[in-house]
Amino acid sequence: MRQLVSAFTFRLTGQEHVEGVDCYVLKATPNPAYRPPVEKARALTGMQGRMWIDKVHYHWVKIQAQVIRPVAFGFILARVKPGTRFELEQTPIGNVWLPKKFIQSVNASVLGFYNLRSRDETYWSDYRPDNYALPVSR
Repeated sequence: MRQLVSAFTFRLTGQEHVEGVDCYVLKATPNPAYRPPVEKARALTGMQGRMWIDKVHYHWVKIQAQVIRPVAFGFILARVKPGTRFELEQTPIGNVWLPKKFIQSVNASVLGFYNLRSRDETYWSDYRPDNYALPVSR
């Protein structure tokens, strides 16, 4: 997440409501000057997406991103391909923002012939603002 600011160029494209939160909508396109400091961040070089930013608190509320061109990892042993997508959402609980949803769809190949497709969804709920107890994950 910390690499997003360096990896992308952002442009304001509009305003929307996300679950009752007024947001700015930003389009994120790859920054051609970005050089990932770690291998995991290499995926960002082949992605584009959108961010929803809370107009009042300036926290990100939602992020959607997808791979637009293949990105190789591990000396070309693995490749993340278009069709890979992810979506994250946060929700305000008291004065903090905590995870609400993470959806990940992966389209990848290993050694050029083994294809991997998966989809994972994780949701958090039942936060208690009185003590910020750990969420229930389902």
